[in-house]
Amino acid sequence: MPIKEDEGIVLRSQKLKEIDKIVTIFSREHGVVKGLAKGALKFNNRFGSSLEPLSHIRFIYYDREGRELFIIKTAELIKSYFEIQRDPKIFNGFSQMVELLEEFLPQKVKDEKIFRLLKACLETTLKGIEIELSLLYFKFWILKASGFLPDLRKCKRCRKEKGGYLSTSMDGIYCYDCAKIKTLEVTEFTGKFLGFILKNPPSNLVDFPIPENEKIRIENLINELLLHHIERMPKTLDIKK
Repeated sequence: MPIKEDEGIVLRSQKLKEIDKIVTIFSREHGVVKGLAKGALKFNNRFGSSLEPLSHIRFIYYDREGRELFIIKTAELIKSYFEIQRDPKIFNGFSQMVELLEEFLPQKVKDEKIFRLLKACLETTLKGIEIELSLLYFKFWILKASGFLPDLRKCKRCRKEKGGYLSTSMDGIYCYDCAKIKTLEVTEFTGKFLGFILKNPPSNLVDFPIPENEKIRIENLINELLLHHIERMPKTLDIKK
Protein backbone atom coordinates (compact mmCIF):
# COMPACT_ATOMS: atom_id res chain seq x y z
CA MET A 1 0.00 0.00 0.00
CA PRO A 2 1.66 3.26 -1.14
CA ILE A 3 1.88 6.07 1.43
CA LYS A 4 0.54 9.43 0.21
CA GLU A 5 0.13 12.94 1.62
CA ASP A 6 -2.57 15.53 0.94
CA GLU A 7 -4.41 18.42 2.57
CA GLY A 8 -8.13 18.83 2.85
CA ILE A 9 -11.19 19.99 4.73
CA VAL A 10 -13.12 17.44 6.78
CA LEU A 11 -16.73 17.27 5.63
CA ARG A 12 -18.10 14.49 7.82
CA SER A 13 -16.91 12.25 10.62
CA GLN A 14 -18.89 9.26 11.84
CA LYS A 15 -18.35 6.52 14.37
CA LEU A 16 -17.49 3.01 13.16
CA LYS A 17 -17.82 0.24 15.75
CA GLU A 18 -16.36 1.30 19.11
CA ILE A 19 -13.10 3.13 18.47
CA ASP A 20 -12.83 3.90 14.75
CA LYS A 21 -14.12 6.67 12.49
CA ILE A 22 -15.04 6.98 8.84
CA VAL A 23 -14.02 10.44 7.68
CA THR A 24 -15.17 12.20 4.50
CA ILE A 25 -12.59 14.73 3.34
CA PHE A 26 -12.64 17.26 0.52
CA SER A 27 -8.98 16.97 -0.43
CA ARG A 28 -7.05 19.42 -2.56
CA GLU A 29 -5.49 16.76 -4.82
CA HIS A 30 -8.18 14.07 -5.01
CA GLY A 31 -11.55 15.75 -4.40
CA VAL A 32 -14.11 14.12 -2.09
CA VAL A 33 -12.64 10.97 -0.53
CA LYS A 34 -13.39 8.70 2.42
CA GLY A 35 -10.89 7.30 4.89
CA LEU A 36 -10.80 5.01 7.89
CA ALA A 37 -9.19 6.44 11.01
CA LYS A 38 -8.43 3.45 13.23
CA GLY A 39 -8.50 4.16 16.95
CA ALA A 40 -9.74 7.75 16.43
CA LEU A 41 -12.20 7.41 19.33
CA LYS A 42 -9.65 6.13 21.82
CA PHE A 43 -8.68 8.36 24.72
CA ASN A 44 -5.50 10.31 23.85
CA ASN A 45 -5.61 9.08 20.24
CA ARG A 46 -3.05 10.37 17.73
CA PHE A 47 -5.59 12.40 15.75
CA GLY A 48 -6.74 14.74 18.51
CA SER A 49 -9.41 17.13 17.21
CA SER A 50 -8.10 17.13 13.64
CA LEU A 51 -10.93 14.95 12.29
CA GLU A 52 -13.78 17.17 13.45
CA PRO A 53 -16.03 18.56 10.66
CA LEU A 54 -14.66 21.58 8.77
CA SER A 55 -11.15 21.15 10.15
CA HIS A 56 -8.50 22.10 7.60
CA ILE A 57 -5.89 19.35 7.85
CA ARG A 58 -2.79 17.85 6.34
CA PHE A 59 -2.95 14.06 6.37
CA ILE A 60 -0.88 10.99 5.48
CA TYR A 61 -2.71 7.89 4.33
CA TYR A 62 -2.38 4.43 2.81
CA ASP A 63 -4.22 4.07 -0.48
CA ARG A 64 -5.70 0.60 -0.79
CA GLU A 65 -6.16 -0.24 -4.47
CA GLY A 66 -9.70 -1.24 -5.32
CA ARG A 67 -11.07 -0.18 -1.91
CA GLU A 68 -13.41 2.74 -1.30
CA LEU A 69 -11.81 3.62 2.04
CA PHE A 70 -8.16 4.51 2.44
CA ILE A 71 -6.40 4.25 5.82
CA ILE A 72 -5.57 7.56 7.52
CA LYS A 73 -2.19 7.20 9.22
CA THR A 74 -1.80 10.69 10.67
CA ALA A 75 -3.63 14.01 10.51
CA GLU A 76 -2.24 17.42 11.44
CA LEU A 77 -4.58 20.33 12.12
CA ILE A 78 -3.82 23.39 9.97
CA LYS A 79 -6.81 25.42 11.09
CA SER A 80 -9.98 24.77 13.06
CA TYR A 81 -13.32 26.46 12.38
CA PHE A 82 -15.02 24.77 15.33
CA GLU A 83 -15.75 27.94 17.29
CA ILE A 84 -17.87 29.64 14.64
CA GLN A 85 -20.01 26.52 14.31
CA ARG A 86 -21.33 26.99 17.85
CA ASP A 87 -23.81 29.42 16.27
CA PRO A 88 -26.74 27.26 15.02
CA LYS A 89 -27.24 29.46 11.93
CA ILE A 90 -23.58 29.06 10.95
CA PHE A 91 -23.66 25.33 11.64
CA ASN A 92 -26.72 24.93 9.40
CA GLY A 93 -25.18 27.10 6.68
CA PHE A 94 -22.04 25.00 6.47
CA SER A 95 -24.12 21.81 6.66
CA GLN A 96 -25.81 23.01 3.46
CA MET A 97 -22.43 23.62 1.81
CA VAL A 98 -21.26 20.11 2.74
CA GLU A 99 -24.42 18.47 1.40
CA LEU A 100 -24.21 20.40 -1.86
CA LEU A 101 -20.54 19.48 -2.28
CA GLU A 102 -21.43 15.81 -1.94
CA GLU A 103 -24.37 16.26 -4.32
CA PHE A 104 -22.56 18.10 -7.11
CA LEU A 105 -18.99 16.77 -6.97
CA PRO A 106 -18.19 13.22 -8.12
CA GLN A 107 -16.13 11.11 -5.73
CA LYS A 108 -12.36 11.34 -6.13
CA VAL A 109 -12.38 14.11 -8.75
CA LYS A 110 -9.99 17.00 -8.10
CA ASP A 111 -11.58 20.47 -8.15
CA GLU A 112 -9.16 23.16 -7.04
CA LYS A 113 -11.64 26.00 -7.64
CA ILE A 114 -14.32 24.53 -5.40
CA PHE A 115 -11.73 23.65 -2.75
CA ARG A 116 -10.62 27.29 -2.67
CA LEU A 117 -14.27 28.37 -2.70
CA LEU A 118 -15.11 26.40 0.45
CA LYS A 119 -11.98 27.62 2.22
CA ALA A 120 -12.72 31.25 1.26
CA CYS A 121 -16.28 30.97 2.58
CA LEU A 122 -14.98 29.56 5.86
CA GLU A 123 -12.50 32.41 6.21
CA THR A 124 -15.10 35.02 5.27
CA THR A 125 -17.54 33.77 7.90
CA LEU A 126 -14.74 33.64 10.47
CA LYS A 127 -14.12 37.34 9.80
CA GLY A 128 -17.74 38.22 10.57
CA ILE A 129 -19.55 38.20 7.20
CA GLU A 130 -23.12 36.91 7.65
CA ILE A 131 -23.41 33.18 6.99
CA GLU A 132 -26.41 33.85 4.71
CA LEU A 133 -24.16 35.83 2.36
CA SER A 134 -21.32 33.29 2.45
CA LEU A 135 -23.83 30.54 1.70
CA LEU A 136 -25.42 32.50 -1.13
CA TYR A 137 -21.97 33.08 -2.63
CA PHE A 138 -21.15 29.37 -2.32
CA LYS A 139 -24.40 28.23 -3.96
CA PHE A 140 -23.95 30.67 -6.82
CA TRP A 141 -20.48 29.31 -7.61
CA ILE A 142 -21.53 25.66 -7.22
CA LEU A 143 -24.15 26.28 -9.91
CA LYS A 144 -21.67 28.22 -12.04
CA ALA A 145 -18.93 25.60 -11.78
CA SER A 146 -21.40 22.81 -12.59
CA GLY A 147 -22.62 24.60 -15.73
CA PHE A 148 -26.14 25.03 -14.33
CA LEU A 149 -26.23 28.81 -13.88
CA PRO A 150 -28.16 30.56 -16.67
CA ASP A 151 -27.67 34.17 -17.74
CA LEU A 152 -29.81 36.05 -15.22
CA ARG A 153 -29.00 39.54 -16.46
CA LYS A 154 -30.19 39.61 -20.08
CA CYS A 155 -33.64 38.78 -21.46
CA LYS A 156 -33.60 35.61 -23.59
CA ARG A 157 -35.70 37.33 -26.26
CA CYS A 158 -34.78 41.03 -26.48
CA ARG A 159 -31.40 40.84 -24.61
CA LYS A 160 -32.18 43.91 -22.50
CA GLU A 161 -30.78 44.11 -18.97
CA LYS A 162 -33.71 45.30 -16.89
CA GLY A 163 -34.85 42.31 -14.80
CA GLY A 164 -37.82 40.05 -15.41
CA TYR A 165 -38.94 36.51 -14.60
CA LEU A 166 -37.16 33.16 -14.61
CA SER A 167 -38.17 31.01 -17.57
CA THR A 168 -40.18 27.84 -16.86
CA SER A 169 -37.24 25.74 -18.09
CA MET A 170 -34.96 27.73 -15.75
CA ASP A 171 -32.44 28.38 -18.50
CA GLY A 172 -32.62 32.19 -18.36
CA ILE A 173 -35.00 35.10 -17.85
CA TYR A 174 -37.59 36.99 -19.85
CA CYS A 175 -37.88 40.71 -19.14
CA TYR A 176 -41.06 42.33 -17.84
CA ASP A 177 -42.20 43.10 -21.41
CA CYS A 178 -41.39 39.70 -22.94
CA ALA A 179 -42.43 37.37 -20.10
CA LYS A 180 -45.66 35.44 -20.59
CA ILE A 181 -45.44 33.48 -17.33
CA LYS A 182 -44.62 35.66 -14.35
CA THR A 183 -43.79 33.54 -11.31
CA LEU A 184 -40.23 33.86 -9.96
CA GLU A 185 -39.07 37.47 -10.32
CA VAL A 186 -35.45 38.34 -11.09
CA THR A 187 -34.97 42.04 -10.41
CA GLU A 188 -32.36 44.31 -11.94
CA PHE A 189 -30.75 44.38 -8.49
CA THR A 190 -30.39 40.58 -8.62
CA GLY A 191 -28.47 40.84 -11.88
CA LYS A 192 -26.14 43.48 -10.46
CA PHE A 193 -25.51 41.47 -7.32
CA LEU A 194 -24.72 38.28 -9.22
CA GLY A 195 -22.44 40.28 -11.50
CA PHE A 196 -20.63 41.51 -8.38
CA ILE A 197 -20.17 37.91 -7.15
CA LEU A 198 -18.61 36.96 -10.49
CA LYS A 199 -15.85 39.55 -10.06
CA ASN A 200 -15.23 39.54 -6.30
CA PRO A 201 -14.12 37.20 -3.49
CA PRO A 202 -16.68 36.52 -0.72
CA SER A 203 -14.81 38.85 1.66
CA ASN A 204 -15.91 41.79 -0.53
CA LEU A 205 -19.59 41.08 0.14
CA VAL A 206 -19.33 43.60 2.95
CA ASP A 207 -19.06 46.29 0.24
CA PHE A 208 -22.38 45.35 -1.40
CA PRO A 209 -25.27 45.94 1.03
CA ILE A 210 -28.42 43.98 0.21
CA PRO A 211 -31.94 44.95 1.34
CA GLU A 212 -33.59 42.10 3.24
CA ASN A 213 -36.38 41.66 0.68
CA GLU A 214 -33.82 41.35 -2.14
CA LYS A 215 -31.73 38.88 -0.15
CA ILE A 216 -34.74 36.61 0.37
CA ARG A 217 -35.65 36.94 -3.32
CA ILE A 218 -32.13 35.96 -4.43
CA GLU A 219 -31.97 33.08 -1.94
CA ASN A 220 -35.25 31.66 -3.27
CA LEU A 221 -34.06 32.05 -6.86
CA ILE A 222 -30.76 30.24 -6.24
CA ASN A 223 -32.50 27.50 -4.24
CA GLU A 224 -35.03 26.92 -7.02
CA LEU A 225 -32.18 26.57 -9.54
CA LEU A 226 -30.41 24.10 -7.25
CA LEU A 227 -33.55 22.01 -6.79
CA HIS A 228 -34.13 21.98 -10.54
CA HIS A 229 -30.80 20.23 -11.10
CA ILE A 230 -30.80 17.64 -8.30
CA GLU A 231 -33.19 14.74 -7.89
CA ARG A 232 -34.04 15.15 -4.22
CA MET A 233 -34.65 17.83 -1.63
CA PRO A 234 -31.42 18.29 0.34
CA LYS A 235 -32.10 17.72 4.06
CA THR A 236 -30.41 20.99 5.01
CA LEU A 237 -31.87 23.23 2.32
CA ASP A 238 -33.91 26.08 3.78
CA ILE A 239 -36.27 27.86 1.39
CA LYS A 240 -37.71 31.11 2.69
CA LYS A 241 -41.17 32.20 1.61
